Parts: sequence; C-alpha cells; structure tokens
Amino acid sequence: MNMVDPETSCGLSSDDRQSIARAYRSRRAQTCAAFIHVAMGEAREALEAMDRAALLNPRYPVQYHSVLGAAHLLLGRYDGAVRVLTEGVLKSHSFLRNHVLLAVAYGKQGRLDDAAWVAEEIRALSLKFSIGYWKESESFHKPAT
Repeated sequence: MNMVDPETSCGLSSDDRQSIARAYRSRRAQTCAAFIHVAMGEAREALEAMDRAALLNPRYPVQYHSVLGAAHLLLGRYDGAVRVLTEGVLKSHSFLRNHVLLAVAYGKQGRLDDAAWVAEEIRALSLKFSIGYWKESESFHKPAT
C-alpha cells in the first residue's frame, strides 16, 4: 500500500516534488561548493556560491552564516563577518562554529574584550574545545585568492 504523508507532500504532484528535490540538491551543492572554496582560501568564489544557494533557499540554515562569515574573514571584511556571524549565533546559539569565527572576527577588529566574552561562551558550550585543533582544521588564517 502506497501511503502519502500529508505533512510532507502538501498536495504536490510527483513532478513538483521532484523539481523541489532537484532545487534542494542544487542548494546543497552550492553550499558544499562554498564550503570547499572557503577551505581553499577562495573567498570570492565562496560568496558567489552562497549567493546562488540563498536564491534557492532564502530561509537558509545556520550553517550558511559560518561559510559567509569565514569568506568575509578571508577577504578582511571584519565588519561583514561580525554582522553575519552574530546573526548566526542569534539564530542557533548551540552551533559552535559561528561562535569561534565571531571571536576571530572580533580579534581581527581589535575588539579583544568582545572576543574574550565569546571565548567564554565557547567554553560554556563545549568544555572539550581546543584552539589547537581548531587552528589546524580551519582555513580562516589562509590568505584570500
């Protein structure tokens, strides 16, 4: 018996559901591409991919903020990074990556008291957090191309 879940199908035809699924995969593909660009230090390309992803999903998830924030950091746009990452922290207080990048952005701006306050928030959220691991796994310290 083939049952339709009314909460997930919303009365859409099979073709409509397939179109939405393709767009979703494309949004995810753009987000993954942006993340890869950030990891490679290619900030401008990351921002372009995130623009495409945001067009496909204007109500984007909290992970978008960290990719956008990292791209702004790579470009030296610290005000933009603080703005985007603050939005991400407010949207989901438990997503640690936005907090860490926000502390970096504050530090780059010379706002060391704000960076220290965010660092305390990070320690409260994750007692196992290690700056050494973070430095090795993140690309925000690499120059933009």
